[in-house]
Amino acid sequence: MESHLDRTLAGPEETTEKSGTAADSVLATLRVRSGLPGAPAVPVRLPLATIGSDPASDVVLAGSGVAPRHGQLRLRGGVWTYTDFGSLGGSVVDGHPVRGEALLAPGSAVRVGDVSLAFAPVDRWEDSPPERRLEERTPLLVLPHRRGSYWPSVAFIVVLAAAAVLAYFLLRNP
Repeated sequence: MESHLDRTLAGPEETTEKSGTAADSVLATLRVRSGLPGAPAVPVRLPLATIGSDPASDVVLAGSGVAPRHGQLRLRGGVWTYTDFGSLGGSVVDGHPVRGEALLAPGSAVRVGDVSLAFAPVDRWEDSPPERRLEERTPLLVLPHRRGSYWPSVAFIVVLAAAAVLAYFLLRNP
């Protein structure tokens, strides 16, 4: 019988075709650069995957400095992010310590404890359906609410136009 650890450390090309669910396909791969001997690549099979040394983690990294619940990978709206859970070993993405959430790009260098990884997503739009409705999204531009009426603005424009017409007639040559 295959254990959770065996499934997690399986190669990226190995997918189970028994159930055909999204959890069986590989959404991304963490290619091991250093710190985890014997595992060239670790597949990520869930759009929300915890990373840690605990065998109950979705992605098990049994390397030095890796906390039992070290961090989390998240696929949302086609964008991958990494969040550190405040581990002692810390996490670094592309040379910057992770505080809160860090964006991941194809080829991003990720360090979890003493394990160095390269992030390689599988680019399929079907894997990340939109999570929020349109009305829940943050607007790109927020304009202040209007208070009062428009009449002072209209009156100012009319006075300004009258002054321009008056200046034209006074300054033109006879």
